Amino acid sequence: MLEFGKRIAYHRKRLNMTQTELGEKLNVTAQAVSKWENGLSDPDLITINRLSKIFGVTTDDLIGGDETESETAPSQAQETAAEAESEIASAQAQEASVSEADGAVHAQVVSAPAAQPAPQGVSAPPRVIVAYCDDCKRPIEQGEKYHVKTYRTGQKITCPECHHKNEIRSKTAEIYDAEKALKRGFIWGGSVGGGTALIFLLVAIISGNYAWLAALLISLWLFVFIAQCFWGEWMFEFMCFFLHSFRMPGVIFTLDLDGIIWAISVKILLGFLSVCLSALIALFGVAVSLIVSIVSFPVALINKRRTIRKLKAELNQMEKKK
Repeated sequence: MLEFGKRIAYHRKRLNMTQTELGEKLNVTAQAVSKWENGLSDPDLITINRLSKIFGVTTDDLIGGDETESETAPSQAQETAAEAESEIASAQAQEASVSEADGAVHAQVVSAPAAQPAPQGVSAPPRVIVAYCDDCKRPIEQGEKYHVKTYRTGQKITCPECHHKNEIRSKTAEIYDAEKALKRGFIWGGSVGGGTALIFLLVAIISGNYAWLAALLISLWLFVFIAQCFWGEWMFEFMCFFLHSFRMPGVIFTLDLDGIIWAISVKILLGFLSVCLSALIALFGVAVSLIVSIVSFPVALINKRRTIRKLKAELNQMEKKK
């Protein structure tokens, strides 16, 4: 008959438990578990019943059948190979980088440890479920791969099918946002620039002033500048660099009427100078942005369209893998 101790060792290794962990569940020492597995002693009936519940098998399957030990007991080499395979499988995990589109902090592709084959004379063990998919609620058994994404609020586990669907959904949303930003840039830039050009043109016609050519230049700048702001380019940050106020130094004065009047007068003068300097720097920034934005507009438009084409190509590859 297959040795009782080897059956205990098989089911313990199947659940990836150490002798210490099994002993803690049974309130015994690891040395007692070792003696059971080596055939030096046998557990009592109460402990056998608890072992069958922990292993998820019946007491008959745990105690053994009628086969002889020579026919059913695996060789020492087979046991060593099975243990090595189990250790390799349990340590197998592939880490992948996270897209910030969905807010994940860390992502992993995990391979659940494969279940060991039952030796001859032992009934097949029950299914061991290691996790559940958070999307389709499908149980994930030993040997299956699943994806783990770690967020600041917790973890999300998905099966390969749901993970693939989520990637396609995320990539589709990214393409939609990019195309929407491109259209908004043209719509808002054209509306503001065209409206400004129309107003200046009407004023020029009524007044007979030919300064409307400068107004058309300003309208063109508004169009290219606003469009690039919607496309997520660096133009807005470039212009904001020139939009800041100057802080004037403090004023030292005496605590009498003449000193207070002098301090108020100096503060007013410094405030006026601060406003003038800030306005001059802002006008200089507008002029520089006008030149830079008109030059960079074709490049920004080409980059935006190239990005959209790249995203669509990635989406097509993902759909083909399906």
